[in-house]
Amino acid sequence: MATARSRNAAGGSAVPVLAATAGLRLGQTQIFTALDDSSSFRTGYGFVETAGAAAKVRARILIDDSNALVTAVTDRTYTLAPRQQIYLPELLRSFAGDLRDELGDFHALILEIEVTEGTGAVVPFIIATDEGTGDTSLRLQ
Repeated sequence: MATARSRNAAGGSAVPVLAATAGLRLGQTQIFTALDDSSSFRTGYGFVETAGAAAKVRARILIDDSNALVTAVTDRTYTLAPRQQIYLPELLRSFAGDLRDELGDFHALILEIEVTEGTGAVVPFIIATDEGTGDTSLRLQ
């Protein structure tokens, strides 16, 4: 049995132990819902390659304003080397770049992660940070 915990001065987050065989494979998708990117909560995301082989990942964000008739969708592609980890600390900035500074708060975002190439396995994760307390939470599902 093993356990881990990430902790900063104000709070922390439990880090679960995963099987060495964990991860999405070619053609598999994982969806994270109810994500916030606002003045109250900062959401980051990332991927870890766990099988020791390269993989290409497509991250797609769906921005659905409940009063709008259209959902905005955009995506980015990342290539992971064997055992590589990529972390993007700001969800919307990773898609919108400096344009993010001109946008307001967003709630109920959806992030879809899909392995599109390679023989690697990818574990996607979300780290949400409460801007008021500094507390973090880690989501794998």
